[in-house]
Amino acid sequence: MSEKNIEYLLENIGNIKAKFDSVTQKTGERFNIFEILGLSTSENRTHSAFLRALLDPNGLHGMGSKFLTLFLEVTKCENIIDIKSVKVEIEKHIKTISRDYEYGGRIDLVISDSKGNSVMIENKIYAGDQEKQLYRYYQYGKSNIGKFKLLYLTLYGENASTHSTTGINKTLVEGELGDYIAISYKVTILNWLKGCIGLVEDKPIVKEAINHYIFLIDKLTGDSKQHIMENNIKETLLCSLDNFKNAKIIAENYFRMKEDIRKLFWDTIEILLEENNTEWNTTWNEYKIQFDIEEDNDGFYFGFKVTKGNVKENDSPSVKPLIDIVNKLEPYKFNNNSNYIGWAFPFKLRKFFNLSDEEIYNLSKEDERKIFVIELIEEGNKVWISFLKELNYELNK
Repeated sequence: MSEKNIEYLLENIGNIKAKFDSVTQKTGERFNIFEILGLSTSENRTHSAFLRALLDPNGLHGMGSKFLTLFLEVTKCENIIDIKSVKVEIEKHIKTISRDYEYGGRIDLVISDSKGNSVMIENKIYAGDQEKQLYRYYQYGKSNIGKFKLLYLTLYGENASTHSTTGINKTLVEGELGDYIAISYKVTILNWLKGCIGLVEDKPIVKEAINHYIFLIDKLTGDSKQHIMENNIKETLLCSLDNFKNAKIIAENYFRMKEDIRKLFWDTIEILLEENNTEWNTTWNEYKIQFDIEEDNDGFYFGFKVTKGNVKENDSPSVKPLIDIVNKLEPYKFNNNSNYIGWAFPFKLRKFFNLSDEEIYNLSKEDERKIFVIELIEEGNKVWISFLKELNYELNK
């Protein structure tokens, strides 16, 4: 396979992309307020917040309970909630997560009424399930609520993992007659949003906001013009064996380049932390507190660790005051487990490979990479300083 063949293939694909870029330029689909603000995949800052704004009968949309009524009908929860006494909350705190993960946490979205009935929604875009997460919310419903429904919302309506649904007493079963119901953005939410559009013909600003959100969901679930373009590219790659083989060479090198850039990114973090003598650690009683930027399969996160000597003490009852302090650090949603008294995703960066190609390409340039990393470290500094202020306040009470 010659270099010329690969260049020809890239040219053809470039022409396909140019054609669809021209279409989206004319329709203005690229101008999406959620993407412009960098909020396209933020579960709580974007999706839960926007859903709450529409569902709240007292919301600024001025539609009263019409959106909520339609949502309850679409999700088959209309017999659960008294529409006359509704409260809609995001990130409802139901106690600190217990050491055995049997109770506690924050429920993404809760619709409740004055009679003690609730529809609880766990909202998942890309985040993985936490240990016994859905089980904990179910147990809360059984213990504290009258009638309730537990909805598990994902892009495509997948069931929750057994990691999330299995506790000491049982494993939750999905289904209308089961313990929770799996719903999707692709079908459930889009059908509801399109129904909402039909209700707001006389409210152009509200209608446009919902349309922006619909375009965002279309993109996230693969129903946009982007998806059509991708199908055309696939047809080009499959029109000959040479094209197919060349595609493999391009793909292999593409992902290697991205991984190389990710490693450079991490190297830059470590270099700049060292160059600036950044020390995110302190002591409390006989404990050492360490704050770090970490990365795992769920992405980048800030984490607070506590040790006594060489022993981890993150889930020790004696460090609960520290956990309480970390939980106060708004606007972050901190979780705790045996490895951390608190961890949360930074706003600057969630998953490296969720960055756009343009952003990753720019990070291959040293100057651009340094600017990005400095902003990430500055965000970490703000979290650490906030923690120290809260810690000093508690010590000086």
